Amino acid sequence: MGTNSSRKEFLILFATDSLANPRIWNTHVEDGGRRSLAVDFINTYPMLVKERIEQNIQKKVVANVYANRGSGYGMLVVRAADFFHFYFPKGAAADITIFQAGISECWLREDAQPRVSTRVFEENVKKIIDIKLRHDPDSPTIFVGIMPTTKKYQERQPEQNKIITEWNSIIKENLIENCYYVDIEDFFYNNEDLQELMVHPDGHHLNIDGHKIYAELIVDVIKTIYKG
Repeated sequence: MGTNSSRKEFLILFATDSLANPRIWNTHVEDGGRRSLAVDFINTYPMLVKERIEQNIQKKVVANVYANRGSGYGMLVVRAADFFHFYFPKGAAADITIFQAGISECWLREDAQPRVSTRVFEENVKKIIDIKLRHDPDSPTIFVGIMPTTKKYQERQPEQNKIITEWNSIIKENLIENCYYVDIEDFFYNNEDLQELMVHPDGHHLNIDGHKIYAELIVDVIKTIYKG
């Protein structure tokens, strides 16, 4: 695996919501069983990505994780300006920038409307792409799609996954050259046996298995970018 910068470290920047954060509780009782749901920071998907990449290259991997609980693509616009313009001089961009958010924004309220309108979401996606195009079009950037929720939650909000599909389409339609997509939605629907195993009982956070799956899917894309 090669790199795209001259620094001695391989730098990965993550701009995410709470899915990349650890979970502080230890156990949860559900359906008569007892499961451990605690996710330590070192087992979150950004740290697992760091570990996997380090196994494939001769450089030290540095992962800087900006994971804001409750944030969405509005915050990612700020991070895009930081990553692509304010933090690094020309020619010294991060080796990989990764953007993952959206679930807290598209989560439906009791009135069946998302917390952030689809119009505002799309505007923010376009702003991120515009910042990249103007300031750092050449470095690789990964967008992680929004994961659908489980059947159990859809009983409460039947339209939830419909809007997730719509928002994922907006992300994909706006990608430009050197932007890559991790299709969490496709993986979710093609692995029905894993749906309940990767998602926390709240319907959208990740458990330990979910973090492992996210990490592997992201690493697969990074390997594609750097050809092996």
